[in-house]
Amino acid sequence: MEFQHREIPLYYQLENILREKIRSGELSRGEKLPTENELIEQYGVSRTTVRQALAALVKEGLLERVAGRGTFVKQIPPSDETIRLTGFIDGLSSSVETKTEILDARFIQATAKEAQPLHISQGDRVWRLKKIRYAQEIPYAYTESYLPEDIGNRLIGEDLSLPLLRLLEERGRISLGEASALITGALADASIGALLSTKVGAPLLLIETTFCDVHGRPVQFVRGFYRSDLYRFKIQLTHSLIGHSRGWRYHITSVENPSEKTPR
Repeated sequence: MEFQHREIPLYYQLENILREKIRSGELSRGEKLPTENELIEQYGVSRTTVRQALAALVKEGLLERVAGRGTFVKQIPPSDETIRLTGFIDGLSSSVETKTEILDARFIQATAKEAQPLHISQGDRVWRLKKIRYAQEIPYAYTESYLPEDIGNRLIGEDLSLPLLRLLEERGRISLGEASALITGALADASIGALLSTKVGAPLLLIETTFCDVHGRPVQFVRGFYRSDLYRFKIQLTHSLIGHSRGWRYHITSVENPSEKTPR
């Protein structure tokens, strides 16, 4: 097997591969893992790499070693123990304690990455809000929100720990219309890794969302980094009549899986 990111330690990539196999059910509870020699042959790595990856998963509680028998998948919490959040990116509600930490709020000059979705020119002033979201004291999301200057001015002095969409509607007097989101994968760099208490190179969900008012004007662009070990999307499809034919309607809900203890 060829690893995609040669700049990331191989043991960490192997660790993530095995972790995902466990969480997805490909490796079931109580199942014995291949031997060290089999893993070495399968993934084309050294014995040291295999042992480092397995040791990390044992320490995390996903695997257990049984003397004389091998390494086995430990009991994984069933899916109905996950914390279910409803909503879309902002204004999520949950059965567990969540909180928001505001890192920074100021006017800056827009780069091309922010100017394009907001339909403004590069260098125009935008209001930027940086914050971290926590569930059970564990950071799971880091977001940067960008608003055109005139809209950002409406939120000066407001409680920024509140959902920004609610502030836009209630304090900014904006009637929200449609939103579009692009969901891709990303790797944590040193800065994002420190903010989200995860390792450099850890897999993340990168979600970039543009919110428009009822007239189609972009009023907020959000770039969010979400820990893929704690956060994922669940899409529910309903087969129903759309126009003159039947098709699929879908609703997106988000699901978090914070562990009982702070991840290492």
